[in-house]
Amino acid sequence: MQCAYCRQKKGKRSCPGLGGLICPACCGQHRLQEIACPEGCVYLEEGEVYAGKKLEQLFLGLLRETVELFPEERRDALSEALSHLLAVVCIVLSADPKIRPEELTRFFQDIRSEFQLIITPSIIALPGPLAKMRDQALKRLTELPSSHVQAVLPEALDGLLLFFERLGRERPVGAFALGLRAFLEGTLGSEWVQAYDWREEPSRPAPLLIP
Repeated sequence: MQCAYCRQKKGKRSCPGLGGLICPACCGQHRLQEIACPEGCVYLEEGEVYAGKKLEQLFLGLLRETVELFPEERRDALSEALSHLLAVVCIVLSADPKIRPEELTRFFQDIRSEFQLIITPSIIALPGPLAKMRDQALKRLTELPSSHVQAVLPEALDGLLLFFERLGRERPVGAFALGLRAFLEGTLGSEWVQAYDWREEPSRPAPLLIP
């Protein structure tokens, strides 16, 4: 039987999202993007594990390179600010698991523009839920108790946007949002990420540690 997606190759896997058989190539390339994969699909779970291993080293290397661009004498403060920003990334990914790289970049570009108008505003507005979340995140970040973190937050935002840009150029395999969230939880610690909630009083995390 032909693949229910490409109609060319032979379908070998049962795809609950398409209601038929799908070839392994289309399953790997289009899952969670063009195909609405339901939770519990065995191939989705296997794909997440495989993609996560592939992405781990790529993401870690790019994040390490980004942090190393910070001036050494200010690296601790910048790493701490980046920790807060990465936690916000995790929250955004939790709210919209299928967010695309360009949408995530736009979200933080809008936040960056509030600190210094160096980014040309886009004529494409953020979708309603993301616009509301952006306002919540901005309020949380501007109320952080550490003055030294506040001072370097714009620079840390520039670093985060550079990190996203490099990820986009690398075109990582698998689902971008799922892979990025899993990596960040592993880097920051899932307990700390889950505790980071902009409805609560701002907390002071330990500086970002990159092995």
